[in-house]
Amino acid sequence: MPLNFKRRWRRWRRSLDASVWVSAVIAALLLGICAVALVLVRGKALPPPAQVVTPTDARFTEAQVVRVVDGDTIKVALAGQTISVRYIGIDAAELGTTEGATAREQNSILVSGRKVRLERDVSETDRYGRLLRYVWVDDVMVNAALVQQGYARAAAYPPDIRYEALLAAQQRDAESARRGLWDTVARAAQAANLRAGPGTAYPRVGGVPAGQALQIVARDATSDWYQLAGGAWIAGELVSNAPDVPMAKSLPRLTPGATPTAPRP
Repeated sequence: MPLNFKRRWRRWRRSLDASVWVSAVIAALLLGICAVALVLVRGKALPPPAQVVTPTDARFTEAQVVRVVDGDTIKVALAGQTISVRYIGIDAAELGTTEGATAREQNSILVSGRKVRLERDVSETDRYGRLLRYVWVDDVMVNAALVQQGYARAAAYPPDIRYEALLAAQQRDAESARRGLWDTVARAAQAANLRAGPGTAYPRVGGVPAGQALQIVARDATSDWYQLAGGAWIAGELVSNAPDVPMAKSLPRLTPGATPTAPRP
């Protein structure tokens, strides 16, 4: 083989080998780019991996109500124990008052015998060892419902103020609508008889149903009886939101021999 041909053959083979290597490297780079692009495209097209979703998050615990203590406290069965739960952010009247009894009754309507979800804010318990929680029945927060219906007041106690704005708004709504605690109209606390004078010795002249608005104009000397605008009298213990009215200037006459008696429900 001529010398010049051999030299040209060797140069051509070296250049061919270099081209092959360059081509192989370029091909590998292109394959890598395509693989990355494919992963990115698939990542956008496919949904994210399924997440494990529990019925409640870490703030919530399910419990069974076993007793309604008052308007803002219940006892629940939780982790094999009976535990007291104090509603966060509200304050209901104490038992022993008409408002307190009404608040407890309404709380019972909302939660008695129900399964509830207890939502924690910041604090775990109060100084009495009661759990501090927002109480939910389905999608209704009982704390807010009691305030919105006028059976409790909004009462913020930092640091547990997650729903402070909501509870304050519910109270404003109750006040504007004069519901519950904000009802300043005198009403019959229960069905009551009306008398011709301040005492059961006076003849019955009618009656009013529970919740009836009353227009009170006067009282007797001890405020045991109130006189209505039409002249009839009602026992003071049967009136809620009784106004401060003057004493009657004169009282009806009794039937001869009759004596006024103390008011009875």
